Amino acid sequence: MGGAGKTQICLQYAHTHRDRYWGVFWIDASSNESIQMSMKQMASVLGLEQNVESLRRELTNTAHTWLLVFDNADDPDVSLTRYFPSGGRGDVIITSRNPGCQQYSTVGHEEIGRMTRDEAHILFSKTAYGQVQISEEIANATGQVVDALGCLALAVAHAGAYIRKTGYHPVEYLQIYSRRYKELLSFLPVHSGTDYKHTVYTTWQVSIDAITSTPGEASAGALKIVRLVCFLHYDQIPLEVFFRASNAGQSQEDAAWLPWPSTLNDPFDVRYAVQEAVALLASFSLLRRDTNASLSFHPLVHEWCRKRIGEDDEHMCCLHAISLLGRSVDWKFTMEDYGFRRKLVSHVQSCLHQWRDVHGGVKNGHSADWSALALILSENGFAAEAIQLEEPLLQLRKGKLGPDHPNTIASMHNLAIRYSEAGRREEALKLTIRYSEAGRREEALKLSEEVVGLRKGKLRPDHPDTIASIHSLAIFYSEAGRREEALKLSEEVVGLGKAIRYSEAGRREEALKLSEEVVGLRKGKLGPDHPDTIASMHSLAIFYSEAGRREEALKLSEEVVGLGKVIRYSEAGRREEALKLSEEVVGLRKGKLGANHPNTLESTKLHAYLSVYA
Repeated sequence: MGGAGKTQICLQYAHTHRDRYWGVFWIDASSNESIQMSMKQMASVLGLEQNVESLRRELTNTAHTWLLVFDNADDPDVSLTRYFPSGGRGDVIITSRNPGCQQYSTVGHEEIGRMTRDEAHILFSKTAYGQVQISEEIANATGQVVDALGCLALAVAHAGAYIRKTGYHPVEYLQIYSRRYKELLSFLPVHSGTDYKHTVYTTWQVSIDAITSTPGEASAGALKIVRLVCFLHYDQIPLEVFFRASNAGQSQEDAAWLPWPSTLNDPFDVRYAVQEAVALLASFSLLRRDTNASLSFHPLVHEWCRKRIGEDDEHMCCLHAISLLGRSVDWKFTMEDYGFRRKLVSHVQSCLHQWRDVHGGVKNGHSADWSALALILSENGFAAEAIQLEEPLLQLRKGKLGPDHPNTIASMHNLAIRYSEAGRREEALKLTIRYSEAGRREEALKLSEEVVGLRKGKLRPDHPDTIASIHSLAIFYSEAGRREEALKLSEEVVGLGKAIRYSEAGRREEALKLSEEVVGLRKGKLGPDHPDTIASMHSLAIFYSEAGRREEALKLSEEVVGLGKVIRYSEAGRREEALKLSEEVVGLRKGKLGANHPNTLESTKLHAYLSVYA
């Protein structure tokens, strides 16, 4: 908690128990120098020699009960033990943002978290108006102010003091804050109800300065972590993102920004280095370690960390944050991996928002990182956002690497899947075909299998878009010499009447092409007289007719009739289909040859025969 909040609690405690203590001694414990100065001043008030030891002896030997408060003992390098009086005559309270101060506790400690909204409302009202009871209209606006400040005690107290000084309405303060928040959070009021000497911003800067001056690798790692995570979302940053990223390997370039020394290769050593850096940041209350192995920042602290990075460094720091996320993805698909990537969605979105605000779209950096971000988004329901990454990445790779480079092909593969997930099936199908035409037939076949699986899972098996995918996969199987699988798929399509539904969806050219392929496959595998081959020829004749290709429709129908295939179709027990086929043949011949043409009469006679005996 910020200094103002801790001091307020101590003041309230001292006031409530004022009758219990002979004296209350307030020590500024922010440094050894300030402690010594404060203790000299306290000694002077008691008429003692102005040094630390005189005050310690007095408090050790007096028969009275006293309260000694070491306030703002945040510096981890300051040891308080030598300043404590001996004996048990009095009470000592230490306020600190450093968890290491728990070692001084003899009766317990309490962590004071973020103020509640009601507590922040009361603090603001008292500071700004000197009372809790304010009008409903002011109270509503006050609620908006404390929300904007994240209920941070010091920020709320300073905002209240600013309003009391200027006479602004809370709504006016919000309008100014939206434009001039840096100046407002750097405001140090003369009368704020606390003797805390730092502004909101300088409080955090003091902590950063202290970390910077701390020797060792932990401080360097801590500062690097701050520069990385300030581009992620401020809440629930998984520590695992650092550990997984370390498995991606390190180059000389990595050594400059990863929060562990480049000499470390052992995962245990990396974990230790990261944990030490995080512990240092937590000791200054710049972040909070959550019980689920994640990190969280106060929103204002998080924003300040980002704003303090200069414009020249902002580009590179944001790019490094993108790389951190991207390299933590190892492209495995276990439940654990899915769960981990789900935790990264808000951080990917935050990072991309910061990047696009300044740099637009995908431009540079390690291209695999952008693909990893697209994977995180797409598998968590943000396919459209994933496509916004994959499309420019494909163009970037085409321009730099050429259309046949493996990485370009990989982008084509990923984008086709993203299109399919987003419901953009036509584009997915076209990209899959181009993928095949690039000579990567094995990859195209694999991609087509994935798309079929996706569509069967999300759509009906007989949905026109599922049929389109099956059609494409059948082509790739055939081209790869896997005739049995191609035939099986084709029979699945025809057996379920999917090619007809494909046609009914307005995609007659594809239906016709599919039907031609099925006829060719079945003739080769089963023979021209097999009932299933006849069924395929029947379908193809229909599609020729629908496409206005009457000559081909008539020729195929006459082939069927001329060979007696309708009769065999009937003898195979498929009499309904035979009757329907003969009826269509009669219609075709009447339209093309006339009702009295010998071939038309032959077809009419056959149809009459089937009508009676079918």
